Amino acid sequence: MRRFLIGLWLLPLVALADGNQIVIYDSYGNAGAFTIEGRVIEAEKLSRANASDTWWRNLWRNFRLMKNSEREDVALTLKVGGFEARATSDEEGYFRVQAAPAPPLTAGWHEVTAQGKRAQGQGRLLIVPRTDTLGIISDIDDTVLVSDVVDKKKLLENTFLKNPQQRQAVPGVADFYQRLLARNADPGAAPMFYVSASPHQLAGNIEAFLTQNNFPRGVLVTKQIGGDGHDPLIDQKQYKIAKIEAIFAALP
Repeated sequence: MRRFLIGLWLLPLVALADGNQIVIYDSYGNAGAFTIEGRVIEAEKLSRANASDTWWRNLWRNFRLMKNSEREDVALTLKVGGFEARATSDEEGYFRVQAAPAPPLTAGWHEVTAQGKRAQGQGRLLIVPRTDTLGIISDIDDTVLVSDVVDKKKLLENTFLKNPQQRQAVPGVADFYQRLLARNADPGAAPMFYVSASPHQLAGNIEAFLTQNNFPRGVLVTKQIGGDGHDPLIDQKQYKIAKIEAIFAALP
């Protein structure tokens, strides 16, 4: 069985409760349909990262982010607005709920809550209005975050030996994105997507980096590396094309 951990940087999107936690991945949709996905895993507390952490402390924290136990056959109830649905985690702990047609939700961000036996969690759902016609789909590495992807040694050092407070943003990009999205009729509901080939386990690190460097609030798309619906492990081009096509399909 595959094992991994979602770390403390996902808080408050993740709530700990009696040994289990429910992780809800960023979700999006429109007035007609949306999908909510997540995973039930073993809860484990990690120390909070800070700018003074040593490389070995970061390595240990990131190692633990990549390793934990899934929780199979956990029944849970998802709620967002007036919508409520039930799901059960599969053998890898994953669950998926589709709402089509969707209940009437206003444009913008909505809190998603999940409740299961000895576990609960919170996440977020973006409903994009038809009036917002300018969106951004952005890569992460060396687009918003300095990663040195052409140098594999530096890439690994940046990814695993540093924490979000120690990473460097690509200069000017956050402001550029903010100004572009401000052209929409409803900038608070603007379709901003960050598509990353990083595994779900590192989503918390990326979210923390984006927030502290003033990037626009957006949907972070990361890779599922386990379970029946897993994404391509090596073919990053195929993976990203599929995610971008899904965004186009949901928001024509």
